[in-house]
Amino acid sequence: MASAPKKKKIDDQFSIFNSFKENILNTDVIHFIENNLTLDGKPFSLTASGYKPFVDIYRYIALKAIEPNSKPIVLVKGRQVGATTMASALECYFMACGLYGNNNRPPMRIGHLFPTLAMAAIYTKTKLNTMISQSKPMPGVLKSNGMLKTFMESKIDSSNPSNDSLFFKLFQGGNQLFIESTGIDGGRLRGRTGDACFFDEVQDINNIAIGTVNKILAQSHYGKVGSGIQVYFGTPKQKGSSYYNMWMASQQHYYHLRCEKCNELFPLYRPDVNWEEIWKYGFTVECTHCHHDQDKRDAAQNGKWLPIKGTEEDSKYIGYHINQLYMPTYTKETILEYKPERNPNNTERIYQNEVLGEFYSGEGGLLSAEQVYEICGDEGRPFTSGISPHDKKRVYAGFDWGQKGDLDQLRGHQRGQSYSCGVILTAETPGRFVVEYGMKLKKNDHEYKLEAIEELYRRYSILLGVGDIGDAYDLTHVLQRKYGDRFLASRAVAKVNSHIRYNKDVFPKEILFERDYYYSELFGLLKSGAIRFPMGAYEQIAEMVQHCCSMDIKVGMSRQGDPVRKYVKGVTPNDFFSALLNAYLAYKFHITQGFNIKQPQFMKYDVAQKKRQIPAILGHMPRWR
Repeated sequence: MASAPKKKKIDDQFSIFNSFKENILNTDVIHFIENNLTLDGKPFSLTASGYKPFVDIYRYIALKAIEPNSKPIVLVKGRQVGATTMASALECYFMACGLYGNNNRPPMRIGHLFPTLAMAAIYTKTKLNTMISQSKPMPGVLKSNGMLKTFMESKIDSSNPSNDSLFFKLFQGGNQLFIESTGIDGGRLRGRTGDACFFDEVQDINNIAIGTVNKILAQSHYGKVGSGIQVYFGTPKQKGSSYYNMWMASQQHYYHLRCEKCNELFPLYRPDVNWEEIWKYGFTVECTHCHHDQDKRDAAQNGKWLPIKGTEEDSKYIGYHINQLYMPTYTKETILEYKPERNPNNTERIYQNEVLGEFYSGEGGLLSAEQVYEICGDEGRPFTSGISPHDKKRVYAGFDWGQKGDLDQLRGHQRGQSYSCGVILTAETPGRFVVEYGMKLKKNDHEYKLEAIEELYRRYSILLGVGDIGDAYDLTHVLQRKYGDRFLASRAVAKVNSHIRYNKDVFPKEILFERDYYYSELFGLLKSGAIRFPMGAYEQIAEMVQHCCSMDIKVGMSRQGDPVRKYVKGVTPNDFFSALLNAYLAYKFHITQGFNIKQPQFMKYDVAQKKRQIPAILGHMPRWR
């Protein structure tokens, strides 16, 4: 029997060996992720059956993208395939695997970049910080700023609180991660230096911003000399965008399954094949060579990425296409239920973009964000902080009520899918409407909403406000009692005489409007540039623009057999669009004197130019933001 000192020496040697072994294994990105990170509090498993397509992308970015002869990587994907989770896990790997900032190797500096700061903040709070805080505990766990530090954050130099903020995290060895917004032109990132840029939701980032941001990689230590590591991922929208052009300049890799019987490769999805014939039912797919039936998850484990276009030398980008068909948990029947003919909430564009991960060229896409910025943007103009009654402006407000707030979302208390939003609109001429201000309410409770509306009425001298009655029946009662005919409810209906009607014989009084007719009218104003957005307030206005681009067109048939175009909500919120429409309805109500004037030549465009009595301030909460 070994003596106690000898046994302790053996235990110490085993401990040193195991530590050395673990450090070596951690250099493999998949081992690092599976052994140190969790996903939603559960084990982060990538070697389970069916995840091989994703594993290959992880390893390519971790190993090949850092080489001096590497090329930018474009990942075109369907929605909910885990690309943002992939970015989080890779960032944790680069920051703490031990390969960077050690042994005379330069540190790794990564920028995870979003179209807006709001998106960057939500990512940090709900994705990155959660993954870090739930990662594997390490020796020397400490508390800093009241937050438990585990595997990842125990490596952060906590001597300076600014080293671990919402938008910047500094790790031992000088490894650093900044989570930022590109803004409208990338100017906010000038002067920074980095080694890698992960562009998230790149479909909403314009090429000017991308070009500007990539200048921060000029002195990168990793990746191609002068260009660094560049990874672009998002969910495609329309053809012709910057994102689409990147994809077309790549080799366009599609993942091929390997038949367990004949050992040949065959695609599950590719633009030139009918995936519905290859995927028989459930998880069963048929080999296109020997027609053998097998489980798609097992066939994926031995599969391979194959390009369908050009050579690597001729291509500017390394492109990967991944969509919901490759999710190991999805059956064929699950995917088919997303098709527009089976799902009344989906259009062909939504199905192509979100499920199949394809760029769409049909008429479903009404406007892109790039088009709105180009057609409707007032460069350099900021939000207006307030409007005096003496300014003699015709000021209208529109509101759309939801059950969701930013603070509620971050705390995990949200309900519903919609936000409460408000838009302040001035009418300069019948063909020019200026967005003066827009807000998304941070909380959803009744008192907060009421306080917010009171502040807007006070600051902007609102002539008339209109808000939908759907999720705010009680609030509408209170606001109409308070402001009388200066606040009205709206209700969207399928059909109404003359497309719109004012019902003053009910309480609260409401405007009934024909949904598709007025959606079409507002889109006409946007396409003509009649609605003006303040581009000097890009971070605040970007979400509003995205909401205006969320709507789709779905073509159906009338009872007479004629094609009917209907406007439907896209997968992303459209609450600011609805608020903007309500502000426009307030304008229409005003100039038509309650929709009583039908002929444009008789409408009261100058009605607001008359001297108005300054409304009494019934209440003001100075601490409201």
